[in-house]
Amino acid sequence: MANRQILRLVAVAAMLLACVTTVPAQDEAPWLGSYYMPGNLVFTLGGEASFRNGFGVRAVPGFEVMVAKTRPGDAFALDFGAGVRGLAGFHRFTMDYGYSVFAVAPMLSAHLGFRGLRFPGSEYLERVDLFTALGPSYSFFNTTGRWPTTRPQAGLGIASANGLNFFLTDNLAVTVSGTYFGRFGGTYRGAFATGLGILYRIGPMEELAERDPIVVPRVERPTFTGPIMYTTFVSLYWSTIAMGGFWYDDETFEEGQGVRVQYRYQQGRNTEQMEYLRALLRINPDGTRWWRFVFDTDEDLAFEALIDDDYSLLRIRYLDPGTERVEEFVPDDPRVWQQAAMEARREEASVAPTTIGSARITVTAGTFDTDVYTYEEDEYAFTWWVAENVPGRVVQLEGSSGDMDEIHGELLEILSGVRSPWGEPR
Repeated sequence: MANRQILRLVAVAAMLLACVTTVPAQDEAPWLGSYYMPGNLVFTLGGEASFRNGFGVRAVPGFEVMVAKTRPGDAFALDFGAGVRGLAGFHRFTMDYGYSVFAVAPMLSAHLGFRGLRFPGSEYLERVDLFTALGPSYSFFNTTGRWPTTRPQAGLGIASANGLNFFLTDNLAVTVSGTYFGRFGGTYRGAFATGLGILYRIGPMEELAERDPIVVPRVERPTFTGPIMYTTFVSLYWSTIAMGGFWYDDETFEEGQGVRVQYRYQQGRNTEQMEYLRALLRINPDGTRWWRFVFDTDEDLAFEALIDDDYSLLRIRYLDPGTERVEEFVPDDPRVWQQAAMEARREEASVAPTTIGSARITVTAGTFDTDVYTYEEDEYAFTWWVAENVPGRVVQLEGSSGDMDEIHGELLEILSGVRSPWGEPR
């Protein structure tokens, strides 16, 4: 353990020393920097507490001289310092015994600064200084109370400090940090503690070039074209409403009637949920029908569709998610929808569900007397609860398949008096 700590100390110290270079001469002031310049003197004082195996408090004074600055990729500023930190504290395991410890550690430090950033909210990030420090330590450990041995111990170890400084002014900062002063061998192996402190910096601060704040342009939400919304509607319709399966039915709706239905898909540990509203707005004299659909996805998508007796989709209206305006779209080939509908009908004709009885079931929409049907083929198994007096007829659906572990559909609400919030469609 001690050898690994020594190797870590040597590696970090070598890295810090390799980065310590003098600040190159610059013709112009830099855009980005920090609160430090080489030659600055920095004084710190922290109060910390430890709650491991009892309770301890300690004071951690420190001093460092900033010796170098670099700007990797001109994306931020790195400052390097050399100094010393001390430790004076005590710890109580119980009321009967504990220990006191005093330590000192020369350290190399690195600071990461963000001064000069210009974007909304950067005024807070600019004041942050992240730091890390590492070095060898010498500690003196003395037991108190009824300790197994009362002989004082002293020896070498390793010390580290990590945290952040938040500058209140150009010279004064508050500190949140955690420190560790360890020792190789002996009864006392060291303890980690966290706490608060203050920092005071002496010396000139780096001058940065003035520049205008970065203005984040306002990005308008995109306008969704008619073909995109048409494709979206067709996909949502046939992947949700047609999930009623054998009982895909539009004829049981009266004007103003609608249903809210929820489907829950579960595959392994993943569960997805979809809710939709489907309502018949109007039956026209020529037999065409205006329907309203609202699909509850990450963002509600609302459509109104004009469909004829042959299941040709003649026109859709939709609420554009980008502009919040109601738009209309006329498909170039209404038979695309018709072909999908006919395919669904052919699938129905090939399915021969078996009646397994009747049941009174309760779902979110209420209690219903239903006929129960089931269908199984290979890895597919579905059960429907059907009521003739329900628009769409399907009250509940349970199913499973090879690529979907489980599906559950449930009637949430039967609606009446549904009208278009966009005005009567033409």
